[in-house]
Amino acid sequence: MQEIDKARFGAFLARLRKEKGMTQRELADRLHVSDKAVSKWERALSLPDVSLLIPLADCLGVSVTELLRGERTERESLPVTEVEALVNASLRLTGEEREADGVRRRRKLAFGLCALAGLAQTAALLTVGGFDWAALEDSVLLVEGLCLLFGAWLCFGAKERLPAYYD
Repeated sequence: MQEIDKARFGAFLARLRKEKGMTQRELADRLHVSDKAVSKWERALSLPDVSLLIPLADCLGVSVTELLRGERTERESLPVTEVEALVNASLRLTGEEREADGVRRRRKLAFGLCALAGLAQTAALLTVGGFDWAALEDSVLLVEGLCLLFGAWLCFGAKERLPAYYD
């Protein structure tokens, strides 16, 4: 099965856009996406959604197959198996990107809920323990701030730094 090379796709997209004399903003406006999305495509950070491939190819004056291959083709048509492989690879990559976005959203939600629960628990312990908030304000804020900072690192940064077997 043929894989889509994001770097090749991005470089080809940037070259075609510049040949047409368009900015990232102008291309984004034609496709009804943000200029940040076009920038991500060109920097090989992501691929456009499958639903955007035909409008993108039309804007740039190439076929969808040429767009996915990252090069202009001399032939009129490609073998059906090659086209199917390109489309399937595109669908698979788009699905993987959506799944990764879902994981990021769940992590943010989990972090937010844990942060709220921690703050509520601290407030409840101070109230039940009869402590004077004014006397403990600085130390409680420091401890809570450090806990939130560590929690944010653990939720959002640790996965990239720790081995996969910690998952």
